[in-house]
Amino acid sequence: MSARGRTPPILTVLALLGGVSGLGGCLAHDPFAMPADPKSAAAQQVNEAAARDRPFPRWSEFPAAPQNVPTAEDFRMRVVETEEAQRILAAQAAQLQWELENTEAWAQASRSLVDADLAQPAPADAARQTEAWAAAARAQAVPPPVAK
Repeated sequence: MSARGRTPPILTVLALLGGVSGLGGCLAHDPFAMPADPKSAAAQQVNEAAARDRPFPRWSEFPAAPQNVPTAEDFRMRVVETEEAQRILAAQAAQLQWELENTEAWAQASRSLVDADLAQPAPADAARQTEAWAAAARAQAVPPPVAK
């Protein structure tokens, strides 16, 4: 092998030392030992809970797996049934005969439920009245002081 394609041993040693020292910093970091934010309302409770020395739970203490969980096929069948019910309902609604008979009595009954003043059309000068009201409100408004 020629000397030209070979890495000097000192560079190899320095590269290895740099890599090992870089990994040392990663090994020293413990993501689970982060302190609670002292400004947090729950900081005291978090610190107390972390300070308690409790044993880890055993697998036998975990709740049992849920029973009778619907399978993907069960969900698929429910979707198919729902889509079929929707199709049937749309077909039934399309067959309904819409006849407008006795509409004046219905309209009169509906009008009796509405306040007579609110049922009137807007006056011709409604836009002018609105603008005048807005101008009066603007004239009374006092802006807050400018922050310095």
